[in-house]
Amino acid sequence: MYDTLVALLFQKLGFMTETLTAKNLPALSESNNLWAKAKEAMHHRRGQEAESLYKQAIEKRIASMGENDHTVSQLLDELGALYLIVGRIEPALEQFKRALALLEKNFYAGHYYLGPVVEHLGDCAAKESKWEEAETQYKRALEIFDKTLSADHRSVLITQHKYATVLRKLGKYTDAETVINKGLKTIDSPLGPAEEFRFELALLYQAQDKNAEAEAQYKLAIEGFRQRRNMPRLGTCLQNFAILLKKQGRENDAKAMQDLSDKFITVQHGYEDSEAFFPSTILRA
Repeated sequence: MYDTLVALLFQKLGFMTETLTAKNLPALSESNNLWAKAKEAMHHRRGQEAESLYKQAIEKRIASMGENDHTVSQLLDELGALYLIVGRIEPALEQFKRALALLEKNFYAGHYYLGPVVEHLGDCAAKESKWEEAETQYKRALEIFDKTLSADHRSVLITQHKYATVLRKLGKYTDAETVINKGLKTIDSPLGPAEEFRFELALLYQAQDKNAEAEAQYKLAIEGFRQRRNMPRLGTCLQNFAILLKKQGRENDAKAMQDLSDKFITVQHGYEDSEAFFPSTILRA
C-alpha cells in the first residue's frame, strides 16, 4: 500500500514514472542512497570512491526510472564534473554529451536543466584552450541562465565571469568588458563579491596595455580578496599584479607583490572546484 502511494505521489509531482512500480522502488531508493554517498565522497575528495558510487547510482536509477528521466542526466553531469576536476577531459566530455543528449530529447532548448551541462562543456573546451568552442558553449549557457534565473544568481555570475575570460583570450576586449560591467552592475554591493570581476577587468586592461586602468582594478580586487580572507585568490591576484608592475620597470614594487603572493599561492586549487569562488552569492541562489 505504501509503495503504491509513493508511486502515485511521484506521478502527481510530474516525475517520469512509466516504469515506476512497487517492484522497482527499492532500486530508486538505493540509487538515492548511492547518490548521497557519492556527493559526500566527492566533497571529501575521495575521487575513486565517488566515481564508483556515481556509476552504481546511475545504473540503479536507469533500472528504476528508465534512461530518459532527467535525474539520470543530473547524475551523468555530476560524474562528468568529477572527471573534470581531476583533469580527465575525455571521460568528462563523454558524460556531459550523454547528459545533454538526454535533456535535449526531453526538454525544450532553453530549459534550465540544460544550462549547467552546457556550461560544463564550455569548461572542457576551456581546459584544452579551445577558446572558440568554449565561447559558444558559455554563450549558450548564459542565454539559458539569463532567461531562467535572476540576474544575481550565482550560476549567472560565474558563467558571466567564465564567458568574459574566454572573450579576453580571443582578443574580443570590447565584448569582454561589456560582460564584466554587466556582472559588476549586479554584484557591486555590500553583498558582493565584486573582486572576481575587478580581477578579470584588470587582466583585460593589462592585455590591452592600459596599465593605469589595470592597476586601479588590481588594487580594488586585492582589497576585496583581503577583506573576505579569500587567500588563494588573493595570491593569484597579487602574482598577476606583480607581472604588471615588472613590465613597467617597477622592480621593487613587483618584488613586494610577488613576496606577498608567495604566502598564498601554494594553496590555490583553481576557482573551478573551489567553494571560495563567489561565496556570498550562495545567499542569492
